Amino acid sequence: MNSAIADAFRRQIIIELDSCYLYLQMALWLQEQALPGCANWMRKQAHEEVGHALILYCRLASRKANVEIGKISPPKREFATLEGCFAQFLEHEARVEESIEHILRLARHCRDDGAANLLEWFEAESAAREEEVDEILKRLKITNGKRGPALLDLDESLAEREFRLPEPLRKGA
Repeated sequence: MNSAIADAFRRQIIIELDSCYLYLQMALWLQEQALPGCANWMRKQAHEEVGHALILYCRLASRKANVEIGKISPPKREFATLEGCFAQFLEHEARVEESIEHILRLARHCRDDGAANLLEWFEAESAAREEEVDEILKRLKITNGKRGPALLDLDESLAEREFRLPEPLRKGA
């Protein structure tokens, strides 16, 4: 494996685990706001981030590249509003996607088709998640920040989210 790609994968593992920490913190805050469905949705997203880190770890290990996990920063603990929490999620995901796009360009430049294919899966996953959170934010705007039937319906629908093992791990990444 090209050393620049391996380094980028190592940095991305930290970004994915950092995302997990942030989303778990968001889940705790959402639970404190008596929104168990929203908290469930965020916990499931945290699980997915660990899966993403594992995918990158497995790719490095399968290419006999050194796997070193760096320091993860503690996440923010408070969020001003429910809408703000999900907006921050979306902003964070945009930064993660930028990092993935950078690694994808690098993989294509180095002609590492296997890494490029894997990173294209990450891009598709990210696009689907951003679309989902855009829909959540639209539904939150309807509530005007007030508890009522619209918010309760949203919370109930988010409670239905289940964790699914990311496809590359199901295939034995």
